[in-house]
Order: sequence, then structure tokens, then C-alpha cells
Amino acid sequence: MNKKHFSFILSVILTLTFLTGVVSADSNNNQSVNEYTSISQSVPTFDKALVDQREVFGLTTEKSVVSLLITNRRISEKYGFYLSVDEEKALDQRFNKQDKFIPILKETIRSHSELKENFLGMYIDQKQGGIINVGFKKDIVSEQLNLISKSINSELPIRTYTAKYTEEELDEATNRISESTQKILESGIHIEYVNLDFINQKIIVAIRDQISESALDTISFISDVDTSILNLKVVDPTYKTIEDARTDTHSYMLGGLVIDDIAGGSGACSIGFSAIDTSSNPYIVTAEHCWPKAPGTGVFQGNNYIGYTSSKVNYGNEADAAAVRLDSSNSLSSKVYGESVKFSSVQVAGNDVLGERVCKSGMSGNSCGTLLSKNNSQYWTNPVYGTVWFNSMRIANYISSGGDSGGSIWNNNNGELKGVHRGVYTENGTTYRVYSHVTHVQSRLGITPVTWLTN
Repeated sequence: MNKKHFSFILSVILTLTFLTGVVSADSNNNQSVNEYTSISQSVPTFDKALVDQREVFGLTTEKSVVSLLITNRRISEKYGFYLSVDEEKALDQRFNKQDKFIPILKETIRSHSELKENFLGMYIDQKQGGIINVGFKKDIVSEQLNLISKSINSELPIRTYTAKYTEEELDEATNRISESTQKILESGIHIEYVNLDFINQKIIVAIRDQISESALDTISFISDVDTSILNLKVVDPTYKTIEDARTDTHSYMLGGLVIDDIAGGSGACSIGFSAIDTSSNPYIVTAEHCWPKAPGTGVFQGNNYIGYTSSKVNYGNEADAAAVRLDSSNSLSSKVYGESVKFSSVQVAGNDVLGERVCKSGMSGNSCGTLLSKNNSQYWTNPVYGTVWFNSMRIANYISSGGDSGGSIWNNNNGELKGVHRGVYTENGTTYRVYSHVTHVQSRLGITPVTWLTN
């Protein structure tokens, strides 16, 4: 991809569309997505956020439907926004199928030489009922389409499209830009963030300065990335990053519980997950910005002293994470507060799929959204660490608030642990949620998440 002529073709081809199962169940919900009628004027900000989250999954925000949900306070404990009983069941069905058949779909492509050679990547369009968009470098023949269909028993709605670059190629190019920010700054160009947009085959580079042809050429030359895949933008004046800052006492350190440095405090941050090191010493993992550069700080869950901040910390690069050394291994847990499903597996970075469901558990409760980007890099400012560059962070659109930092990011359907909530950034009136992927947290802290306990 380095300095190649870019001839991008993004032609979504409806060559393979299996609209079965959950799509038919969601069809009535999808038809009214654009019938948004004065909700912003008629409900409080909090309720509006819980209504807007319906759009993430292709559900109507039409006033006649959501007003009854608001009146009855029908907020799903599982998904964290307004849902009817039938809608929640339909989402459960959709996600059960995605969790079951997407790994099979990936394996089918990997095991077929021609499909594997031409495979670009995939993403899920949850707004359209969970359609799986599978990209190839060239059109695939009907026999190959039938092979894919048969492998998943036609249980997923699939569309194929053609483009030029693989997700891996664009990911490597994004990393080269991220790694070159200092050299680019020395050339007088201040990059605020870099975000991989695989769906549109672009790398978004937000800068403080006015866009010029020379700026584009400079970034391209230093990072060795072709200008045609760069989408340069001037960062909006509203842009800012914010490090987000369940209080009953518990015997086990469940994901999503609130922790503080004061007994019985209202909560500083949240627990991501329990972990052990190579010597089987017990820890819980949270965000490092909760107690930056403060090893030995006593930590409480509710009224109980549970341990202290350790030297296993990381602030920068791929993770904002810290391990709190627990007083006892007896408090380790594989569960998440208020959930019947427990942590059962750990996602490997790179195996996540754009559009997949990601759920947060923390001080403000549970909320589910979708994965928007697998490779985001940007500066974050902390009163102790100063301004620090992060890379390979994940961007999602679940709902979060202050105190959620360090909270669990996971799949609350199959128990797959995905990461640790980091904070938010806002631009042009939109708030994006940011989390550290669990693979990077493990690597930086030298710990293993606990997924084998029954408590």
C-alpha cells in the first residue's frame, strides 16, 4: 500500500443477502428509524440518550413507540437503554446468531484458498438489523457464495462488497502515522488524533492547523502512506478528551463494582476484571488515571479495604490500565455485577469485528453499543502525566459517565472479556467512548484475566 496508486472502489453488492431469522424479527423496528419526532423537545437529556441508543441497533425512535417505554421506565438491565420485551428478545436472538456463526464464517474463509487470498475484512451493520458485510478484492463467484451460505446455514444476513485494501494493510498504515506523530510535529503539523475508518477505506487524521496540500504531502512522506487514503480534517473547536472519573460492599470483586480510596466513598472508578500474575498473586484491573503515579494507595470497595495500587501500571501507547494488589485471593471473581453471565473467555486483539456489540459495566450501570473503530490514536491530558499519546485504542458508542473508568468492556451474551473503559472524547456534539483492549492490558501489566471461577 506504500505509495501505491489508490483506486478505491467501494461498491456494496447485494450479491448475497440472506434476510432470515432475526432480520425478519427486526423488520418492523427498522422501518421507522428515520421517523424521529420531537423527542429532543419532549424528554429530559438522560431519557433522550437512552432513546437515541436504540438507533445504534436499528430500532425506531418514533415518538408514539418510545413514549410508552419512557412512561413505563422500560430500561433494559441487560442493554442499558429503552427496549420493549419483544425488542430485547429480538436483540438476544440477533446476537446469539452473531456470536455463533461469525467465527464459523471466518474459518470458512480462512480454509478456502481463493476466498482467503481475496478477503479484505468484515463489519456488522447493526443499524440495518445486523447485516454482515464481507469485503473481497474482487467479485466472488456463485459457488463461493453458496459455500459461505452453507457454512452458516443461511442464519446470518450477509452482503459482499469489493474494495482495495485489507483491514490489516490499513491498520499497519494507521500505526505508521501514529508512530510518526513526533516527526510530523517537528515539521510544524500537530496531529490531535488518528482514526482508522476501514468501512470507507480511509485513515482520518485530525490536525490543529489549516489543511494544506503541503500538510498532506508531509504526513504522507514521513509516514510512507499514500495521500489518497488520508482524510485530513481540522479538529473541531469543541473537541476534547475526558477521563471518566455501585457502592454496596461485596465479598467478591465483581466486574463493574465501584472502588474508591475512601471507605464508603461515593466511588472514584470501577473494576474491570480480576487477574493474577505469573506468581498467582491476586489483582483487580482498573484505569491508571484513577490514581496516577500513586503506588501504595489504599483501595476500598464499599466499606471494605481490599488492597493497594501496585507498580503494575501503564499510561500511554495501547493502554490506560493499573492493577490493584488484593489482600486475598478469596475475593477474586469471574462475574460481573448484576449479570447472570460471567467472564468465560478473553478476546484476542484483531479478532474483534467492526459493528460487533460491546457492553460496559461500571459505576453508571450497564450499557451496550457497537464497535466503531479498532485503531484510534490521540493525545490525552492528565494532571499528573501531562499530555500523552495513546494508540490502538478502541472506539465505541455505548453510554458512560463519570466513575465508569476502569469498568468492564465485554460481551454480556457469551462472557467474552474485551477491555477496560478509558474515557470519552467529544467533537461536533458527538461523544465517543474509548477503551483499552484486553490484549494490550494483559501485555502491558503482565497479568492474566480470571475467567475460570464460578463466583
